[in-house]
Amino acid sequence: MGARTRKPEGIPAQYCSVGKGGGVECRHSHGLHEAMEWSQELLPLLGYFLLILVLLVLISPNVLPSSIPSRRSQVTSGAASSSAMCYLGLAILSIGFTWTYMFKYFQRSFEVAAARAGPNASKYTVKEWLASTSLFVEAWHQVCATPMAWWWSQVLCAWTAGPITGFWYFEGQRHRIRRVWAFMLLGQVVAISFAQNLFFLALALSPTTLSPRSITTSPLLIWSTLLSFLTIALVPSTINKPTFLPNLLLMHILLLFPLLPVSTRAPRKSLLSPSALYLLYSLLSIALRYPTYVTLPSSSKQRPLHLLSAIQTLSSHPAQSSISYDVVFAFLSMLVFIILEGKEDRSLLDWIGVVAIAATTPFLGIAATSGFWLAQRERTIARRIQKGKAKEVDEGGVGKVE
Repeated sequence: MGARTRKPEGIPAQYCSVGKGGGVECRHSHGLHEAMEWSQELLPLLGYFLLILVLLVLISPNVLPSSIPSRRSQVTSGAASSSAMCYLGLAILSIGFTWTYMFKYFQRSFEVAAARAGPNASKYTVKEWLASTSLFVEAWHQVCATPMAWWWSQVLCAWTAGPITGFWYFEGQRHRIRRVWAFMLLGQVVAISFAQNLFFLALALSPTTLSPRSITTSPLLIWSTLLSFLTIALVPSTINKPTFLPNLLLMHILLLFPLLPVSTRAPRKSLLSPSALYLLYSLLSIALRYPTYVTLPSSSKQRPLHLLSAIQTLSSHPAQSSISYDVVFAFLSMLVFIILEGKEDRSLLDWIGVVAIAATTPFLGIAATSGFWLAQRERTIARRIQKGKAKEVDEGGVGKVE
């Protein structure tokens, strides 16, 4: 214990009091690293990091040019090499930002839990912390707790449940990307923007090997993603209920099913084309966005693009910062992909569309704006096929600098 003129950041007010000298006295513990000791409670955390390592190994053949002969020849071109370096750089920035704050969140969570121990805070251990804390639930409660926090988090949820799952499903088939499900799981346990950039890297190193005519939309993809959208809609109403955790887990698990090999190897015909599905994702995202917008504090609505409130919320808590930077880098990497895709023959109207996407995303969210663009991209591919230009599409590449 010690007197301070102000409350230390990260220690809740209920664990602080005014001392005799008028200063603020808080019960706080030693740092997280100082409390480390081996115990079985560490196993889930160690298993978590082991899972990340295993997933990186599983997807590595897709992002290492030397692993597959076709990629060795592909990466020799300046276009593929420049694109690959761009996506690799974005992946590094993404994991750097999101996980800097994730480790800060671990430290904050430990300090808050130790403060609850009262006089024994200095003896509080990681074993006690992990035994009494569900980091997954605690973090999600934090990023869903207020309308402004959910304003950030819903963007990432809608993007993951809709356009990016569809994109990985379709492009994984076109480019024969191996273990696409591992990208999704990696995104869920690390950061969606990190996995997204690694997938873009894989595309930059992979020639199109499957005719766009062969791509179909499986019923499993449709129903899994639509049900995942439903779980997103339920999050605000379940946050303080026992159904909060099951709803979150269902949201995550549903998105793995359509990316499993069983789903992608035996696609069935569907009433929805890829273009129509992307459009549906965009409309659903907008439908989710509106009730989130109307629940924002009136002061937030009066500021252009809510930027000031959004920035303040971004830095309000380490867990919030982590997921908010995930949103930022998911949008930046998708915008880079849009710019690089078809860059050599883009018209002035197309460039205006790119600017419009960048300008409207703060309002509508990445799922809505990029979903519309992906729908238009699929229509363009379909028109080229109808005009007998399928070969041109196959040889054109995806998201590469020309």
